[in-house]
Amino acid sequence: MQLKGFITTLGGAYRFLETDTTRLNLVAGARYLWLKADLDVDIGRLGVGGSESDTVWDGIVGLRGKTDLSDKWYLTYYADVGGGNSKMTWQALAAINYRFQRVDAVVGYRYLDWDFDDGDMLNFDELNLGGPFAGVKFLF
Repeated sequence: MQLKGFITTLGGAYRFLETDTTRLNLVAGARYLWLKADLDVDIGRLGVGGSESDTVWDGIVGLRGKTDLSDKWYLTYYADVGGGNSKMTWQALAAINYRFQRVDAVVGYRYLDWDFDDGDMLNFDELNLGGPFAGVKFLF
């Protein structure tokens, strides 16, 4: 079995708190999930297979923030929750960042979860993705 997918979150933000070191934003938008499952079974000369795909759109609300620890180090964090085509979806992310002149280095952890109604999404009851990440931010 092979499982392919695409996830994106679209939305906007409103800054409701800003101090010398911290900025907090209220976010609202939508999350889109597309999954495709391919199944190929070979039993001797007999081959059986199939493919199925499905999509989910969910509205989300949450918080996004940034806190400066020093001139070079800062934290970023994000959390949202929502629902729509799924029973519930939620996401949480936390990262530590280091500023260079035109590039920031980022290391963090992200977790993303969906709960579906009785296997509505390709017979899945739930789907969760999580793990550490590393990257760079280019500043223009």
